[in-house]
Amino acid sequence: MSDPASTLIRNHRRQHSLFRELIKGRSLLTLTGTPKRLQGVTQMLETDLESGKLALEAPNNEELVKLLAPGMPLRVRGSLRGVPVYFEVILERLIQDGDLQALVCQWPEEVDYRQRRGAFRMNIPLSMEARVIWTQRDEETGQEFLHTGRPVDLSIQGIGLDWEPDEQPLPVVGSAVVVQSLAIGPHRWRDIDAVLRNAQRHTGRDDLYRVGLEFGFLSLSAERMLNRFIMDLQCEAAKRT
Repeated sequence: MSDPASTLIRNHRRQHSLFRELIKGRSLLTLTGTPKRLQGVTQMLETDLESGKLALEAPNNEELVKLLAPGMPLRVRGSLRGVPVYFEVILERLIQDGDLQALVCQWPEEVDYRQRRGAFRMNIPLSMEARVIWTQRDEETGQEFLHTGRPVDLSIQGIGLDWEPDEQPLPVVGSAVVVQSLAIGPHRWRDIDAVLRNAQRHTGRDDLYRVGLEFGFLSLSAERMLNRFIMDLQCEAAKRT
C-alpha cells in the first residue's frame, strides 16, 4: 500500500486546479459537519486563491444548515475522474444571494487526492458470506429507514450491492446514508458515512435493485483494513484465472 502522505497536496495552486475541475464538472460533494456527523450534498461554487477563500453551496440538509456556525470544521469528500478527493475547511460565514445560500470557508491546508489508490473494483464471490445494513434519513420527517442488501463489488471508494425493495420508501439518489454494518467473510466495518450514488432496477427484475454507495470519511485503520481485503480479493481472482 502506498504511503498516505504521498496522496496529500499542500501546494495551493495545485489545489486550486483540482477545485476548478470540480466546479467545471459540477461534481457532487459530501459535506459532513460536527458535532452530530450530519451529512448533506453540496457543490463547490467559487474559489479565490488570492484571498484564501472558497464557497460551497449550502448542503441539502436543513438540520445541518441550522447547526452551522462560524469556526465550525467541515469535512468535504467527492471524486474527480473517478479518484476520491477529501479535504477539511473552516466555515467563516453563511451568505445569501437571491435563492442561493452559500458557505464561505477558509482555504484548506491540504487536499487528499488519492491518485495511487483504489481504482480497483473487485467482485465479491457468491460463495463468500456478505451483508450490508445501511440507513437513510428522510430530511422532511426526520425518520430513518433501515435497509439490508448483499454486497456484490467493492473498492476503496465504495460498494455496489443488490437490494430487494420492501415497504419502505425507495432510496433517494444523492442523499447521505450511514453504513451501519458491512460484513464480508470474516471482515467487519461499522458506521461508515456514505452517499447513495445510484439505484437502478436489474434488467428484467422488478424485485431487485443495484445500489451504489460512495464512502465518505474512513478512519486510517478502516482504510488499511479495506485495502488489505481488496488486495486479497485481487490475489484470489488471479489464482482463478
